[in-house]
Amino acid sequence: MGHIPQLTSNQIPNLENHLISTIIFISDPHKHDFSSTSDVPARYVLIIRRPQGSSSMWNSYLREFTPESWFAGCAMLAVCTVTLIFIGRFSPYETTMPVGDMILVSIASLSQTGTVAVFNSFSSRILFISLYLMCILVYTFYTSFLISALTVTKLSLPFKDLQEMYEKKTYTFGFNGGGSLENYFKISNIQINKNIWNEMILPNPNSLQTTQAGVDQVLERRHAFMINKVYFLSDYFHCGFYILPGDYFRVAKSWPMQRDSPLFPIFNHHMIAMAESGLIVKSSRKWMPREESCESNSVDAIGLTTVMTAFLLLGSAAALALVILLFERLFYKTSSRSTKPQH
Repeated sequence: MGHIPQLTSNQIPNLENHLISTIIFISDPHKHDFSSTSDVPARYVLIIRRPQGSSSMWNSYLREFTPESWFAGCAMLAVCTVTLIFIGRFSPYETTMPVGDMILVSIASLSQTGTVAVFNSFSSRILFISLYLMCILVYTFYTSFLISALTVTKLSLPFKDLQEMYEKKTYTFGFNGGGSLENYFKISNIQINKNIWNEMILPNPNSLQTTQAGVDQVLERRHAFMINKVYFLSDYFHCGFYILPGDYFRVAKSWPMQRDSPLFPIFNHHMIAMAESGLIVKSSRKWMPREESCESNSVDAIGLTTVMTAFLLLGSAAALALVILLFERLFYKTSSRSTKPQH
């Protein structure tokens, strides 16, 4: 931290000439390490309504693996099954088994239930051991992730940052207008900020709103609101809100003082002493508002939505079995009539 410079009115517009002087904290990396004073600058954050868990009746049993992993696992299982059928047909030491039974052997290996099939040749035994080991790995990875996914609630964020919010456009966006934050978008040289201003702020007259109206809209609908982080944590935060990762528009704070004030050397002396003694860091840790933990310590029972996929799968399998049974009965009666001897 260096001395406190006195700036002229030409350097800081919109202030009276005879009242201009500003205290600015300057970190000198060659003399002092004041990286801890990074909490001093103001920062803005993006807040949304706290999303619900990501468990869904449609993806609870599929999100354990990526689509590529599912495809690779199914392909390997199919290759092993075809190879096992090939060895069973052409090995002189094997008894030929129906193709359906070979497929059931692979399914039994995947389900970790074993099989009563007997393999006599070394080639078939090696292949079956490889198939069984692969199924053990798949089964272990799948069940471990499935247990954690069903018992631990994980938030599913609609977007992660300002860029993704603009790309998806599933949420409206706003902030408290009329201040410096408005200029960060309105006259910004950054393209994403310009696009947000032109496409999300200007078309919506309610985007520039008061802080209270903005946080209320966050709780009522799909609305993202940008706000000073310290101000938000001090006055508005509760577990109905969610602060997205990342800070925006970090700017240093300053205090206006009378020019040529005798307080400058006094401020310089005490601010340097507080920084060197670590008092600023201690005060920040004690008094700076922190985001409260909103994680529940209670264990929630698994809801019907989470396990609905399993019930639908079992019901569909039962219905399919009944339909196939009907066709089997019709086919059996037809074949019996055609093979019945004529008198």
